[in-house]
This record gives sequence, C-alpha cells and structure tokens, in this order.
Amino acid sequence: MLSNWWAETCACGTDDSRLVVQFGREKTRLDWAVSDPHEVHQVDAGITCRDDRFADGVSNGRRVFYRKQRDSDTAWICIPVSGGWDEAFRLDKLLISVRQEPGRTGQLKPSELEEMVASAHPSPPGRTSGSEYELPSQEEVERMSASFGRPLLLPTELPGGFIYSQWYAGDRFDTGERRSQLSISFGRDGLFTQVSWDLFSGVDPLALFCPGRGDWQPRRVINGRTIYANEAIHGVSVWTCIPPHVVGNEEPLEVNLWYDIRLQSPAMLRLAMRMVGFARLVPVEPENQPTRTPPVISSRH
Repeated sequence: MLSNWWAETCACGTDDSRLVVQFGREKTRLDWAVSDPHEVHQVDAGITCRDDRFADGVSNGRRVFYRKQRDSDTAWICIPVSGGWDEAFRLDKLLISVRQEPGRTGQLKPSELEEMVASAHPSPPGRTSGSEYELPSQEEVERMSASFGRPLLLPTELPGGFIYSQWYAGDRFDTGERRSQLSISFGRDGLFTQVSWDLFSGVDPLALFCPGRGDWQPRRVINGRTIYANEAIHGVSVWTCIPPHVVGNEEPLEVNLWYDIRLQSPAMLRLAMRMVGFARLVPVEPENQPTRTPPVISSRH
C-alpha cells in the first residue's frame, strides 16, 4: 500500500536528484527510488550501475542486481534513457531500486524484490496539456482549511501544464519556523519545474519577509495587496503581507510563492505576482471537519 512519496534535488549545480515512493506491507516499509546512477544516497549505499556480467539474475527481461546488508535488502536495475532532469543534466541511464529493512513481518523474499523492481514501467505524463492547469479539489481544500485552522488564500491560476501535487501542514524543512505554516506544492513533469505556495500565520520573529523591511521595495499593488519579489540563486520568491483582521485573520498572514529559477522569465514573474494578488479567500472550516497530514515533497532549495 502506498504510504508516502517525495521528489528532491539539492538544486546546487549537480544532478543529485531522485524520486522516492514508499509502500507498506504489515510492518515492512519498501522504499522505491528512481535516480541518476551517481546520486549521492545510492552511491554511499553501494547501489550503482555495474557491468551486466555482475548481475544477480534476469527478471522480466531485465538484468537485476541484489545486495543484502545487515540493515537492508536492496534490488535494483539500470535502464538506458535519453533525456535528463534538465537541459544541463543529461542522462544515459536511470537507476531504479527497491529497499526494505530485514527482519520485519510482511517482508519480501529476494526474488519478490527482484520481480518488483523489474516490473518498472513508464508513468503517465505529470502535466496537463497546453495552457491548462489543475488546482486542488474542493475536498483537498477543505482538509487544508481544517488543518490550518485559519483563513486560507489559495491561487486561482497556475502556469500552463502545472498540476496540484500535495500539501503539508508544519515546518517541512525543519527550519525552526515557529509560526503556523501550510505548504502546497505544484509541479509539471520534472524536479526543477516546481512551484511552492506557503502560508504563515503569526509574527515572523526574524522579519525576513513580513513585516516588510526597508530593503524590500514593493513591485506592484494588485487587488489592494502590496506585492514583493526577490530573485535568488535557486529560485524566485513572490509574497504579500496581510495585517491582522483584514481577511478574518486574527494574526498577521504571509502568502509566499516560490518557484525554481529555471522557470524564471518576465512572463512567469508577472503571473506569480497575479497569483499572489488575486489569491482567493477560503474561510476557516468548522473544527469538527476531518484532518490529515499528507506526504511530504521537498526540494532542498
């Protein structure tokens, strides 16, 4: 059963990128990973693309490698590809692995691990067509609202092709953020095509973005909201600061949109500012609504 997933990249000039999908069976957790063969986590674990003559077997017409260690059992394959994570990071192979911790109920046999990883097949495109986009469903919005417990401001449009990915309540990067936080992720067929929509409720003790410092000059006023923007090495932040009691919020509210620097263009910046300026208000859901904490997606930016 699917239990969690995330995609990540250090976004620091390397191709250290991977997708991890977690499954569970009884007390066994399976980590399915798709990565560049030189991704640091796989290299450190000794999971690499070896010469085919060292393969442990053949399953589903694919040569499969297997490694048993004290704290893990791992099966993996390497498949040829043409393309890459980005124009600057071309690939000729992908490494696909499945790992489990031994000694737990529900664990797979080595042959089952090998069959599972050898069954890998392409997934449907992770994007909509043309200029279309996909926002969170009303059911998801209700869950977000119940979890956040404060007024929400959500985007009403996205860049073409982007789809809603997932949301997370709390400090997903463990930055020490003390304000209440809700993060929503959107993506389009890649690790670098990411948009993160973050809401913060309360006074920022560091005053990094809100209240605006003297060196943050407003870019626009849209829909009565003062919009700020900052272009950094890895991405662009666009935000607005909403004082208390403006949208039913008892505390200050910060709306912060971040997107990967590879998406940057004058048109993208204009769209991002519109997204923040025209974000729609979602009132607080009743306290008796169900809540959940969904899987985390990170980008290590």
